[in-house]
Amino acid sequence: MLEQACGLGPWKVVRTFGGGADFRYRGTTDTGTVIRYSKDELELVLTQADYLRIWERFRGREVKVGTSQSPPQDSLGAFLIREITHVGAASYVGRLLLEDGYAWKPRRGWISFYSERKPNLDKKWAIK
Repeated sequence: MLEQACGLGPWKVVRTFGGGADFRYRGTTDTGTVIRYSKDELELVLTQADYLRIWERFRGREVKVGTSQSPPQDSLGAFLIREITHVGAASYVGRLLLEDGYAWKPRRGWISFYSERKPNLDKKWAIK
């Protein structure tokens, strides 16, 4: 469905936001993504519109990423559970926002969204 419509390309493997595990994904935050995680290969789909909603909500702000199943109020994780994914997905979505230049990781457990999108030419700096 989304994969066929967007031509999402090959699967990529990256570490979660906190670096504790790997997950696979196809696509980008600009086209939409299919995320596969856990040993059971659970699948999570976010559309371009979903990423736009995240960007509109957090643009220019620094918030807790909220990777737990009960994330802090006003964190990325709480917003995802309440508005988009209805499951804890901040470890995956937060990492993709770093990968695609929407945010950077200022310190452990936090995500800082740029006011304007930055191309992440030096991903090591953005992801830390």
